[in-house]
Amino acid sequence: MSGLQPNTGASAPSTPTPQAPVGPPQRVRGEDSPLQIEGRFPRLQQFVKDQNISLTRGPGEGYAEIFPLGEGGSPDPTRRVVQVRPLTREKGFDPNSVASADALHFFGDVDRETGKPLDPEFYGLKQDFIKNMSPREKQFADKKFNEAKAEKRTGTNFESKESFMQNVWGDALIRGAIFPELMSDPQDREDHKNQVHLTDKQRGIVKRMQQSLSRQ
Repeated sequence: MSGLQPNTGASAPSTPTPQAPVGPPQRVRGEDSPLQIEGRFPRLQQFVKDQNISLTRGPGEGYAEIFPLGEGGSPDPTRRVVQVRPLTREKGFDPNSVASADALHFFGDVDRETGKPLDPEFYGLKQDFIKNMSPREKQFADKKFNEAKAEKRTGTNFESKESFMQNVWGDALIRGAIFPELMSDPQDREDHKNQVHLTDKQRGIVKRMQQSLSRQ
């Protein structure tokens, strides 16, 4: 999957931006053990199983990469794929945490052929989350989109501001809210943990997202 990843981007002093995890080391599993969704998210576990999503390890830059169904360059174009890269382990992070965080993209995504949400409940929460973003955050997202276009980024994520908001910015903020421990900068990590950049309505939506993920 080409283009800007949900966990990348430069931070602004006033608005922390989700970044790739290079924070405090966490306990990791064996390098060759099968990847799995964190046990605290049973509904996400079931979703990954039902959708036959591949959680795998592979070479490449960055911490992880997601590949939609049929994506060019995917290690398995017949499945949706979350591929965790060696840098995750090198920086001391649990690959399962990174795989779980990146699997959220599919949880809030739509089937590219039918246009229907893969999980209607979480997709609906994601739309509410984006709609209730602060004007300041929307402004910053527009700035990052324009920068990406100036850099001639390609791919469906950059076809429009709507695609960018759905597939990059919205996912990045949701990922940061649910997995703040995977933020790189210490201040960003603390800000996302305390959700200082979210509106009150967004904080309520994140609670509902966490409840949805944790439900048996």
